[in-house]
Amino acid sequence: MERPRPYQPDNAGVKKPDPQQAPYEGGNGSPGILPTIHEQSKPPPTSEASSTQPEQKRRRPHSPETRAKMSQSRKGKSPSPEHRAHISEALTGRVLTPETRVKIGAAHRGKTITPEQRQLISEAKKGKSFTPEHRLKLSEAHRKRWENIKRQQAEQQPTQVFPPPANE
Repeated sequence: MERPRPYQPDNAGVKKPDPQQAPYEGGNGSPGILPTIHEQSKPPPTSEASSTQPEQKRRRPHSPETRAKMSQSRKGKSPSPEHRAHISEALTGRVLTPETRVKIGAAHRGKTITPEQRQLISEAKKGKSFTPEHRLKLSEAHRKRWENIKRQQAEQQPTQVFPPPANE
């Protein structure tokens, strides 16, 4: 009498990875899982193809009319305090690279503030005063900044070395 064959799943013929060997890197993204036949038949992605989108897949730019409508729909609206808090939290601690700082500086260089703008800024600042604690913090920060500037200037200035006296 012949024994009944035990149930065998469809992947019974797939070789399992040996735990002693390094896991197979590839397949569908997980190490240790062998690629399917379809994944094996696909050519590997080239760096050039993955870095730039093909011409036909690029987004078509909005028309000037659409851009005007989008702009008009946002006019007069400001983000909610909750949204502003999220933006602030996302940007807190962000460090700009020196290249980015140079670009920002170049973009702002040469801009002038009109007398009307100066007047508005002046009026907005009038009547505001700092608390004594805030003034102490400003003073301390100012003192530390000047100490750093003086220290850097001292390090940059070469010490003057006099030539030895001539023997006559």
